[in-house]
Amino acid sequence: MLPLINKGEFEPDNNTLYVGKTNSNFLSRMSYHLGLKSEKTYALHLMKWACELNLVVDLYFATVDLDEKDIKYLELMEGALHHGLKPLLGRSGH
Repeated sequence: MLPLINKGEFEPDNNTLYVGKTNSNFLSRMSYHLGLKSEKTYALHLMKWACELNLVVDLYFATVDLDEKDIKYLELMEGALHHGLKPLLGRSGH
């Protein structure tokens, strides 16, 4: 189970692979993306293919402290970053 490939949006000189968000348990979600947990979850599973291709992957993340009533802003931020960075993988605002 892999993220959506953004063929129409991605620009060849772009180096952004994915923009995502979670509003619960960041460390658990990151471990799925790294490929340390179940392959049955939609995630990047970076270790599964990055090692084979001998890629160096830089990870960037930010934490945002929001009240439960303001969680909608997290989705807006993800959408804005997705629109601006045009990542190869993942859908916007999910």
